[in-house]
Amino acid sequence: MTVSTDEGPVHVSIARQALARLSGRSHVTAEGTASAYRVEIEDIVRPKARSGEPRAMMRLSEADFSV
Repeated sequence: MTVSTDEGPVHVSIARQALARLSGRSHVTAEGTASAYRVEIEDIVRPKARSGEPRAMMRLSEADFSV
């Protein structure tokens, strides 16, 4: 999967695709750097935690993305 950022296309790993599917989204998008992706993914996961489901945490860094 590829998403667009200010730096150009970024290939997101299969793990992030799986998280998007589990959250009910077909894909994960965010503008900017890895910190923007972290916020987007935490926003997807957080509602599940509020509904009583187990909370999954993903910590992302620039190293999690390859251009």
